[in-house]
This record gives sequence, structure tokens and C-alpha cells, in this order.
Amino acid sequence: MNSTKKSMFLNILKIVLGVLGALFVLLAIFALPGDVKELNLEEKTAAINNSKFGLMMGFTIFIVILGAVLVVGFFLFGLITDTKKTLKAVLSYAISGLAFLILYVIAKGSVTKFSIEEGISTSTLKATEAGLYLTFVMVIVGFLLMLVGPFFKHIKK
Repeated sequence: MNSTKKSMFLNILKIVLGVLGALFVLLAIFALPGDVKELNLEEKTAAINNSKFGLMMGFTIFIVILGAVLVVGFFLFGLITDTKKTLKAVLSYAISGLAFLILYVIAKGSVTKFSIEEGISTSTLKATEAGLYLTFVMVIVGFLLMLVGPFFKHIKK
């Protein structure tokens, strides 16, 4: 299969999966009652079982599993064909993971009245806070690299 056919196939697959996902989300939204928070547990379970929510969840699980298989497949393919570049990517993921762990330790995970009412654990709050910190740090680093990048191009010459 040549590159143009592969690109066309992947574009068609992307469009079909995107349209199916959007359709399932719309079906689930319109099938659920308007005010789900006011329902008790049995009513919520019945509303979810009677709606297209199960179809949407099955599709979501399919997409996540397909994504995981593709990520592992592309990683192994890259490891076989271009080991040096793949190991650089793995090193960058490891550095990001280490930065996340450091930020997780630094995060406070402050418990609020809302988090107590909703049953959100402290570890979830800390992980969310660490993820936000990591995103903020990566945006700043990216912005700084965008500013400094042209100077490195002139230094290499």
C-alpha cells in the first residue's frame, strides 16, 4: 500500500470514527433525563440503562483499546526501524513522568467542601493539581523554546 492510499484510508477511518463518536454522544445526551443530579441511585441506573449510554461507553472503550494497541504497535515498529529516535522519545516520556511525580509530591491536594460532597479523594486532587502544574510548566518551556529557537538556528551556522 503506497503512502497516498494509506493516508486516504486513515483520513476516512478518522472521519468515520469521529462521526460515530459524535453520534453516540448525541444519542446519550438526548436519551438521558434533563436533570440527572436530582435522581436517586436506582433512577440514575435505570436512566443510564435505558439510554444509549451503554453504546457510547462501549465505543469509548473500543477507541481507548484501539489507541493503546496502536501506540504499542507504533512504539515497537519505531524501536525496530529507528532505535535511536525511539529511545529519545522514551527518554522524554520518562522525564515528563519524573516531573509529574515531583509535582505530585509538591501538590497540596486541598480538600474543599465540594470535593467532600462529591467523594473526591485527596490523591485524585493531588494528581489533578500535579497535571495542571505539569501542563503549565510545559507550556512555559514550549513558549521559551519558541522564543529562543531562532537564536539557536543562527548559532549553529
